[in-house]
Amino acid sequence: MDFILTIFIFILIISSLVLVHEFGHFIAAKIFNIPVQEFAIGFGKSIYSRKYKDTVYKINILPLGGYVNLEGETDSHKFGGFRDKPFFVKFVVLTAGVLMNLVFASVLLNVFLILNNWQFNSIPKLVNYDFSNVEKQIEALPLRIIDVQKGSNADGILESSELIISLNNNYYSSFSEFKNLLLQNIGKEVSIGLIKLDTFEIYTKLLFLDKEKIINDGVLGVKFSSNNTLVDNQIFLLKYPANVLSGFNLTLDIFVFQAKALWSIFSNAFQTGEFTEVTDAVGGLPAITNQVNQIVTFRIFEVLIPFTAFISISLAFINILPIPALDGGQLLIYSIEALIRKKIPDKVINYINLSGFVFLLFLGLLINIKDIIRLDLFKSLFNFINTLFGR
Repeated sequence: MDFILTIFIFILIISSLVLVHEFGHFIAAKIFNIPVQEFAIGFGKSIYSRKYKDTVYKINILPLGGYVNLEGETDSHKFGGFRDKPFFVKFVVLTAGVLMNLVFASVLLNVFLILNNWQFNSIPKLVNYDFSNVEKQIEALPLRIIDVQKGSNADGILESSELIISLNNNYYSSFSEFKNLLLQNIGKEVSIGLIKLDTFEIYTKLLFLDKEKIINDGVLGVKFSSNNTLVDNQIFLLKYPANVLSGFNLTLDIFVFQAKALWSIFSNAFQTGEFTEVTDAVGGLPAITNQVNQIVTFRIFEVLIPFTAFISISLAFINILPIPALDGGQLLIYSIEALIRKKIPDKVINYINLSGFVFLLFLGLLINIKDIIRLDLFKSLFNFINTLFGR
């Protein structure tokens, strides 16, 4: 069943990313001889537990997170513990989880690039961005032709499977804009820009938009892939050199691109007072589940590789934010300690972290409720139960 497969893949992705992140903290702590009390995947009651040397390894019943408990994490008076270590050690331990998520994403994206002729063509153009170390970067909305009607304007000129990216050298940003450009040029000769994705070669074809050859209100007489007609954004078409650093370069670019896109969305919201775009851009676990379900429904499992990589990059980005209880918040606290050359009392740090944790729980609850309402997941669950019991 698609529902069960969706849940399985979702849990596998989340568990893998948490395992990678926490493993980064774990390895860094071991390198600097910080005792690790627990290494756990998931929350709640433990369903598997084993102690090896000084560390208890656990798998808990709710596989939607995880944690590493370090000796001295809440007490600076424990000799050799985390808070007893110098700033450099704390910095490495705190950033190790983020680093591991980026390394994991880099490996996944490199695999995807190898499997796809070193191309990546699925990043929406939310903001202007110049990707680094690419052989070629094109910003367009490719419209894939799946059929050409006999006797139409395109008959004998355009072919099935060709990709249109421009009209009279204008790179349209939506299907409706493309249609309007066609309507504005009826009775004229137009230049159709096309692209070969295997080589990134751009070529043009000339055709006359004869009013007498407009069939079924289609100016070109061409049928496009149904997915194309729903897209309202251009995408980045990227061609990378064939080397192992390409996945690493793409990972760093996606990290910076996410930051730039979010900054643009939030700054625009504060300027206009319209926060709809913000709420649409921020998603929780239900949103991820819905995207996995789309992948399962349409059987495009190859997309799981970059999808998992992007979530890993997002996890790294979120964790480095200077919010209490996150790695970035911890790093900010210990950076302040290093600057003032004085330890902040444990009670103060623990209170800040607790407050941050409560805030994140509340924020996560709101985001997840928003996702459930917007995606109508209760209806999907109800339909699944009906199918399961044959009612």
